Amino acid sequence: MSAIESVLVENRVFHPSDEMKKAARISGMEGYEALCREAETDFEGFWSRLAQGNVVWTKPFTKTLDESNAPFYKWFDDGELNASANCLDKHMGTPTENKVAVIFEADDGKVTKTTLYIGTANSKLLKVTGANNTAGIWSDISATASFVGTISDIEFGADDNKIFVTLKNYGTTNVWYTNNGGTNWYNIEGDLPDMPVHSIIQNPLNSAELMIGTELGVWYANTFNPATNANQSLAWKSSFNGMMNVKVTDIDLQPNSPTTPTGYNVFASTYGRGVFSGPLTSTTLSNEDVAVLKGINIYPNPAKSTLNIGIANFTGDLTIELYDIHGRLALTSTVDFSATKSLNIGDLQSGVYILKLKGQDLSYFQKIVIN
Repeated sequence: MSAIESVLVENRVFHPSDEMKKAARISGMEGYEALCREAETDFEGFWSRLAQGNVVWTKPFTKTLDESNAPFYKWFDDGELNASANCLDKHMGTPTENKVAVIFEADDGKVTKTTLYIGTANSKLLKVTGANNTAGIWSDISATASFVGTISDIEFGADDNKIFVTLKNYGTTNVWYTNNGGTNWYNIEGDLPDMPVHSIIQNPLNSAELMIGTELGVWYANTFNPATNANQSLAWKSSFNGMMNVKVTDIDLQPNSPTTPTGYNVFASTYGRGVFSGPLTSTTLSNEDVAVLKGINIYPNPAKSTLNIGIANFTGDLTIELYDIHGRLALTSTVDFSATKSLNIGDLQSGVYILKLKGQDLSYFQKIVIN
């Protein structure tokens, strides 16, 4: 993988049809402006109403907003909920239970053209053979899997026995692989942070490299073995190249030839920031390679009040950013760097963060734990 750059500049405005307005949660601009007026008049009551009406609480909150320790505000602080129950369980017994999440039909010639694969919102992966007629045969090929959540993507490796599946959920395993058509499923999530995964592709030029689209941009792993009949503890790395921590809804490939491709471009669609693309290569300069090349040393890790950044082979303008696990920018600093820099992190809450360093010919990230 190399740099990913935005290829979408769109200035047109598309207005929804009347039919779409009627079916939408917010019925057009009038409905949106009514919500704005409600929020401006009583913002606590507004958010309380939405929280009570749209979220399942195991322990209902009694106070909407706690301002006692401003500016460290707390919303619904005494309430308790289960994220998985709100994503999945609350739909059981409703028409949404069997709602189709994704339908996959191959167009690259690697799999049977008359076979469909359907991922559902209740964690099932269904296979339909003979889908080109009314006598298609349905089977559940996820019966042996431990899927929990909505299936977000289905992709294939070298053939239709090698299947990748991703799910969008928290607190569960979201990246799976089978090399025998679904008889056995293997967990390949490895050290990926706990977050929904929306898409996956395998590098056709390097079968050891996988790329996924997540809530926090594109991540990749380059030690995958498609022949392994076991779970794989892959080391996932964030590909910050130009995209930052934006939700990536889909990743796809464009070959330079429809029959005998020798090169590919990878495209990543995002939620709210357009489409990004970059050329795909057979080799990847890993994060570890960058660390060795530049002589990077981040310490201590875990850290408490101070994080030290040492870069032996770099001087000049350096942008330092820390993102929390939800993709929010928690700290940023731009310095004239030389040798070392001590970063004050004493005001940050405990948790897992992603440190990003960006400078001339330098792009590096590392997972940081703050105690």
